[in-house]
Amino acid sequence: MTFEQAFLKIKAKFDNADTSKLTNEFAIQVNMTDEDCGGAFYIQYTDGKLFVEPYDYRDNTADVTLNRADLNKILDKKLSVATALESNRLYINGNAEDFIAAAGVIKAPEKKAAAPKKATARKATAKPAAAKKATAKTVSEKKAEEKPIVEKKAPAKKTVKKTTK
Repeated sequence: MTFEQAFLKIKAKFDNADTSKLTNEFAIQVNMTDEDCGGAFYIQYTDGKLFVEPYDYRDNTADVTLNRADLNKILDKKLSVATALESNRLYINGNAEDFIAAAGVIKAPEKKAAAPKKATARKATAKPAAAKKATAKTVSEKKAEEKPIVEKKAPAKKTVKKTTK
């Protein structure tokens, strides 16, 4: 991802920002440290307006350094600024409260509502419960009902004396 692509995605997150709670003006330079999309941009709140532009801003109230993934996690409310600072994933020179305020104006991404599951109707069986019991026989019951096989002996051969005349 190029810096321009990464910047446009980050800037889009600020498009619907709620700046009503901001009281102090600030200018924050954000330095992204990624190899493929490293670069600097600034976030400025002045005269009641929020600006996010891809320029180096030297006259700032805070200078922030982190990678793009961590910045996105902070803006999406998946990583707190305090946790990022403690784990050395985020470095802030200047007024940290300005960066916290800037990250706080972004609305948390809305979770997609799960589609309601459709209830599947089960077909009722036509057999009454008593009929089911009568048909469910165990293997031993079936064997007991079978007729025993009786071996039939072949009738003894009669010997006939032949008389000769």
